[in-house]
Amino acid sequence: MNTEQPLPSQELKLPTLVRSTALMSPESHAREIKDAAGKLGENDPAILGALINQRMLTESVAALEKIRQNRNPADTAANHMKKSADAYKKILASACAKHDSTRASINTRLDEIERKVEESLGLHVSSDASDIRSALRSMSKEDRAAAVEAAIQEKDGAVLAVVLNGRELTTGITSVQRNSFRRRAEQAYAPELLQLRMGLERASKLVSDALDNIAEMEGQITGPVHVQGELTRQIEAADSAWLAFNQSVQ
Repeated sequence: MNTEQPLPSQELKLPTLVRSTALMSPESHAREIKDAAGKLGENDPAILGALINQRMLTESVAALEKIRQNRNPADTAANHMKKSADAYKKILASACAKHDSTRASINTRLDEIERKVEESLGLHVSSDASDIRSALRSMSKEDRAAAVEAAIQEKDGAVLAVVLNGRELTTGITSVQRNSFRRRAEQAYAPELLQLRMGLERASKLVSDALDNIAEMEGQITGPVHVQGELTRQIEAADSAWLAFNQSVQ
C-alpha cells in the first residue's frame, strides 16, 4: 500500500541557497582586505567601492532568501516561484554591473600603481640599453645574477629597466628569474605600493567570487527537481479539475 500523501501546494518549501564565503561576513572581508592593503589602502576608493558592492550583494542574496522562504498565502506555488525567479534575475543583473564597475575601477588603480612602482625603482630607458643587454647576455648565469643584484642594491634604473622589461632572448634572464628580481626590487623600494596592490587584487577577487556564486544559484532558485515536479503535478491537477468543472456546468 502506498502511504505517501501528495505534497500540498502550501507546504512546498524551497531549500536554502548555498552561499560561499564571498557572500558572507562583509565586516570580516573588509578587515582582512584593509589589513592586506596596508596604510595606503585604508581609504582607497577602489577598495572601498569593492567592499560596498560585496556588502550590497550579500544583503541582496539574504533578501532573496527571505522572499523564497516566506510565501504569501495568496500566491500559488507557481506565482511564488516566478516571483523568486524574477528577484534572482534582478540580483544577477545587479551583480554583473557591480562586478564590471569594480573591475574597471580596480584595474585603473593597478595601472596607476604600476607607474608609481616604476618611478620608485627609477626605471628608465637609457641610450646604452643595447650595450646593457649585450653585456648581460654574454655573462655566465652566476655573474648575470650578481650584476642584477648589484643593480637592485644601487637602484640602477637603466639596468633594471632592461632586466625587468626585457626578454630571455635578449638578456639571458628567464621569466622566473625576472619575476624574482622584480619582487626583490619592489620590496626594497615600493613595499607600501605592493601592499596596496595586494589589497586591490583581493578586493577584485572577492567581488568576482561573489558574482560566480550568484551565477551558480540559478539552478537552486526554484528548488530541486522533485519540488518542481510536484509543482507541475499540482498545476496539471488544477487545470484538469477546472476543465472538468467547466464541462459539467455547460
